[in-house]
Amino acid sequence: MFKNKLIRYSTFAMLVAVLAYFFIENFSGNSASSTEISISNPQAYLEKINSDRESKDELFRSGPDSPILDKDAFHGLHYFKPNLEYRVVANVVPYTGSDKVFISVLFRDETSGKETYGGGRYLDYPISELKNNTLILDFNEAYNPYCAYQEDYACPVPPKENTLPLSIFAGEQYEEAMH
Repeated sequence: MFKNKLIRYSTFAMLVAVLAYFFIENFSGNSASSTEISISNPQAYLEKINSDRESKDELFRSGPDSPILDKDAFHGLHYFKPNLEYRVVANVVPYTGSDKVFISVLFRDETSGKETYGGGRYLDYPISELKNNTLILDFNEAYNPYCAYQEDYACPVPPKENTLPLSIFAGEQYEEAMH
């Protein structure tokens, strides 16, 4: 059991290191064309992101598994404005265990504990999105774990190695940071 967790965390740490490299390359003005991701219809992409966010708000407002205790007072989650620059191509060394279902990326960044949840945020991807050991990571889809909304939930914490040395102004923000 410990060995599997160690392998998973090592894989996550390596993935985050690759992500940090790509973000530094992308935002330093020296980005390589291989890291650029074109979207054929940016308006449709933005509409999908906003629709997914509305669906999540409805799930939190009325879903049986919602982490929101006071659903009557729930007014929706807060998000950064979608930004196409927060989509990156990552090279991934996949976890090869038989229990693989999703590639989960747990990370912290310079917004953690300020604009976003201090415990970190998550990204989830089905294995089917992994093509030739590359994956498009879309930080516009970064979300807070349920423990950000209710202390009865226990959530995995990103390892220290998964702390990015920059601010990711994409995805879900944290309610307490907004007030």
